[in-house]
Amino acid sequence: MSVPAPDWRLSSRVCHHPLRPCRPEGEFSMYRRNLIVGVIASACFGIRRANAWPLVTRQQVQRDNAAPRGQAAPAPTRSGAPTITIEDPDITRPVRSPVNIRIRFQAAANARIEVNTLRVRYGRLGIDLTRRILAHARPTPSGVFVEDAELPRGRHRVTIQIADNMGRVGSKSFDFNVV
Repeated sequence: MSVPAPDWRLSSRVCHHPLRPCRPEGEFSMYRRNLIVGVIASACFGIRRANAWPLVTRQQVQRDNAAPRGQAAPAPTRSGAPTITIEDPDITRPVRSPVNIRIRFQAAANARIEVNTLRVRYGRLGIDLTRRILAHARPTPSGVFVEDAELPRGRHRVTIQIADNMGRVGSKSFDFNVV
């Protein structure tokens, strides 16, 4: 048994459009009002993107912030080691989460990047984020692109390492602020 579709022409409004049924008074304005309220709510409350995923959790940030502060000496870089460049985001400015991160690798002449040597560590404690990155991005010999990574507000430090086929390890640490 099928239920007949509602006949909008039975409303008090007269329908004059030949191809589209008329709707009761106020239905379109209610739809428009709900759409406007939804857009405003998204902007005000910072609704997350559907594909966003946590690069670092609040608990990891708290644990790293509670760690004793010491000046760790930068790891020495061997001559000819791969270079690592942060192309995106612009870390000289505050960053909004979720963030897209684009890192470029460059091997020295007559060498090639060994993608399976990629290591990503967070903060002073060196929390290993490599598996989390690999679950959401595929590194190539030219770099890695991480999309929609969520980070809590505050100051963050990430260290990236990559080696070439001659065993030389390049390392780059970068600090940025999430607002």
